[in-house]
Amino acid sequence: MSRRPDRIRAAALALAALASLAAPAPAPAQATADEALESFLEARGLDGLLARQLRDRLTRTPAPERAPIAERLADLYGRLIENAQAEPDRARWERAARDMLSALPEGASMSLRLSLERARYANAERTLERARLRLADAREAEAALADLADLAPLFDAIGRAAHERVLAIRRQEESGRPFDAALLAEALADARRDRSLAFYLAGWSNVYLAESAGARGRARDALPQFGWLLGANLDEAPQIDRVPARTLRLEHVGRSAIGVGLAHAALGDPDAALAWLDLVERADGSSPAVREQARARRLIVLAGAGLWGDAEALARSMRRDAGGTLEPTIARLAAVLALEGADTGRGPRDRLARLAVADLIERGEIGQVVDLASKFGAGRVATGDDFVGRFVRGLVAYDAARRAHRALGGEALAPTADDATVRRYRQAAELLRGALADEAGAEAHPSSSATAATLAGSALYLASGADPALAGQAVAWLRRGAERQLDPARAADAMWLAYRAARRAAGDPDRDGLVLDVASAFLDAFPDDRRADVLRVQLAATGGLGPEDAVAALLDTPRDSPAYETARRHAARLLYDLYRSAPTQERDWAALRYAEVAEPLLAIDRQRASRGDAAAAQRAVVRARRLLDALLSVSAPDAGRASAALAALDAVAATGLADAPPEGEVLLRRAQLALASGSPAQADRHVEALAALARRDASSAEHLAYAKRAVFDDAVRAFRAATARTTDPTGVIDAARRVIAAGADALRADGDGTDAQSLAQHAAIAEAAEALWRATGDERALELALARRRLILDARPGERRSLRSLADLAEARGDLDAALDAWRTLSAGLAPESDGWFEARVRLMELLERADPSRAAVVLRQHLALHGLSAPAPWRDRLARLADRLGVETPGGGAPP
Repeated sequence: MSRRPDRIRAAALALAALASLAAPAPAPAQATADEALESFLEARGLDGLLARQLRDRLTRTPAPERAPIAERLADLYGRLIENAQAEPDRARWERAARDMLSALPEGASMSLRLSLERARYANAERTLERARLRLADAREAEAALADLADLAPLFDAIGRAAHERVLAIRRQEESGRPFDAALLAEALADARRDRSLAFYLAGWSNVYLAESAGARGRARDALPQFGWLLGANLDEAPQIDRVPARTLRLEHVGRSAIGVGLAHAALGDPDAALAWLDLVERADGSSPAVREQARARRLIVLAGAGLWGDAEALARSMRRDAGGTLEPTIARLAAVLALEGADTGRGPRDRLARLAVADLIERGEIGQVVDLASKFGAGRVATGDDFVGRFVRGLVAYDAARRAHRALGGEALAPTADDATVRRYRQAAELLRGALADEAGAEAHPSSSATAATLAGSALYLASGADPALAGQAVAWLRRGAERQLDPARAADAMWLAYRAARRAAGDPDRDGLVLDVASAFLDAFPDDRRADVLRVQLAATGGLGPEDAVAALLDTPRDSPAYETARRHAARLLYDLYRSAPTQERDWAALRYAEVAEPLLAIDRQRASRGDAAAAQRAVVRARRLLDALLSVSAPDAGRASAALAALDAVAATGLADAPPEGEVLLRRAQLALASGSPAQADRHVEALAALARRDASSAEHLAYAKRAVFDDAVRAFRAATARTTDPTGVIDAARRVIAAGADALRADGDGTDAQSLAQHAAIAEAAEALWRATGDERALELALARRRLILDARPGERRSLRSLADLAEARGDLDAALDAWRTLSAGLAPESDGWFEARVRLMELLERADPSRAAVVLRQHLALHGLSAPAPWRDRLARLADRLGVETPGGGAPP
């Protein structure tokens, strides 16, 4: 179980404790508290909360003392930007970083900007390396190049500014004046680091631009930028014979030398490029990672120069060093280079392409091979009539058949009878079996030969919609693939499909033994596979395929078959299991599907129980309890059907032939049924009886908690229905009070936590309390709404609805600081210039006007400088009026009338 909620809760408590101590504490004590909290957050990996804490601390710190905090925050923002998994998250952290920089003097922010823009560079670099492998589309590559076009001059400017700082510090050292030597040394080291990093990033930015856009001027710009790291003077290109050998042990210096080589290649001088790469590869003490990168770049240079014989020889050397096959990324690179290369040196170029594709196949990178074929054409990727050529053509044919099959709709692994698709599958199977006919080639590629057999069998099975005999052929190939497969998971998948194929082929009575043979082989080979239990159930019932397939087969049993009732009972059991494990969005459908099968069985067992059948009575009690669980759990319970199930339970229990259900469970169902029937008062009486029972019998506590949640959920539904009817304020007040009371009861029963369910309950209580306050002016309701919103935000900082509500409520209560903080946080999390963002910004500045008019004027001027009066109604007019009140000039010379 995840400990993240506990970590968030602990962090939130620590933040709250710090806030309570901040005002009265003297500066040293405050600093100690800040450092303790930051250490706590950092140790637990809570980077988002740590950024919030550092940003808050930065605003509280006098300007001369902000630099160390800003540097730490910049490093944190850079890490958050680089590690962001989604574009909105990355954009949010970039906005936060830029806001921080805008608050600092230009000189102080230069090194911080370098740290932050380095993350932007890293994203662009990753995209362009993926584009080199043809794994990124043109739009992504264009965006990355646009970023580098912006960054290259910025990095160069930062490098030059850092160079000037180095010179200035040296002049201070040489002046003989009494400066702190340690501080000067630290400042000099920082400036030198910024200079090296900035020129390094500028050089690589220009190299990527030169490579991708064919801009030779960019390559010429890169040379002096790398030159600074390679022993040259400022604005001078490096000379290969003047590079200090010992410096190549440093990774960034080695990579700079690689960059110089690529710049020369972009300038059309492959000999110079290869000489620089030789320098890196032969340098004593250079890191293995840098040498490997140099070899990969050498492959690019050789391909670009059309030196395919040398490129092939290099690939074979790298292949030997990697243990017999190229690493997947290098294999992909080699394949792309060869397939895109000019039609010179065709023999070695084609051999390089075949070698790379063969290694991708052997590494199990089937998807990459199909992708290359789709981009460059199967004819170019699959040359030759040996194992590799036939296998690739078979892969492409199989992929085309699968796409055609999926376009028909229906179950993805159900055999098709569509003539065109069947022909595609049969063609793929023929090619794949033809590949395996090359026994020497198959032996040389054991992993690929197992895949070929599996896919050949899959193609035959999927083509068996109109000809079950093909499924019989499929079994042999699938079992061959499973036996040869080195990956146990893939072997199990192949054997499972063989079982499905055997069942399809079992229309012929002579093949019944084949199903049992394959099923037994699966159970022997994979007893712990998740499908083994399913298979045992199917064999015990009628031999279905999987839970869903088994249900379909069981429900297809004819009504006049002697096995009909047994089949329905097996189906009901499987359907109940499926309902219990169904995701939330499918739960209603799964519950009703179970009920349709179970209700007739309950009627049968109830009738038999009335004649004294104890076994039937026990089955009826279990089935009635399950039916009540299913029918009362749906979003819109059917009170009539649930009432019938409860009546059947009561009637069978009264016979005394079966074990009575737990009393707490029955009271819970009666309470749920009363709610479904629109009788909340009656439901409350059942809950009271259940509470009394729980005091005597602790085992009923869980039923009581569930009942209280059900009452609360019903109260919330009634409240929201009442708020939708604007003509009934009294109804809203009564419904809101019921939500508050029921919510408090439910939360006490559940332990008043901060899990997702509890937070949803807190939100509903806050919503009801706010409505009650607005309708009646009840200050206790206002305080309750504020408390619940704060609790939610402690657990989920940045939750927009709670921030919006908290801002309004805090303002109404007169807590301007809390309202300002809420609007600030809300605006930071919204897309700039969206409607919500304009509202948050305007409301923030209006509140700031009340708290600190001079500060409000500063913020308003900044806003107008960036966004003008472009806000939509009503925020544009409110901005104009605010400007008029504060005496701030608006774009165009003043506020419009």
